Amino acid sequence: MIENSQIRFGSSLAHSQKRAQRVQRPRASYARPSQPIALTGRLMECASFVSCGFSNKDIAKRLKLSEGTIKIYISECFGRLRIRGRLALALWYRNNFGLVDGSDALVGVYE
Repeated sequence: MIENSQIRFGSSLAHSQKRAQRVQRPRASYARPSQPIALTGRLMECASFVSCGFSNKDIAKRLKLSEGTIKIYISECFGRLRIRGRLALALWYRNNFGLVDGSDALVGVYE
C-alpha cells in the first residue's frame, strides 16, 4: 500500500516539475531588437499619424484609404515592433524619430 502512494506521489511530482518548466518558458521580449525594424513607408506614415494623436478615421481620410486598411497597417506595426497599443507605437516613433508637428498633417482631414 505504501508503494502505491509513493508511485502516485512520484508521478504527481514529475507532473508538477513538467508544469513548472512550461510556466518558466521565456516570454516575448519587448526590449529593443538587435537589428533595426523595417517598416514600409506606409507603415511609418501611419505610425507618425498615431504619434500625433490621430484616430484611425482621421488617418484614413488623410491617406484616402479605408478605415479597415488603417487598422491592418497599425496592427502590422504592432506585430513588427512587438508592441501593444497605440501609446506604445507613438512612444516608439517619438523615441526613434523625435517629435512630430502634426499641424500640417491636419490640412485636408476636416475638409
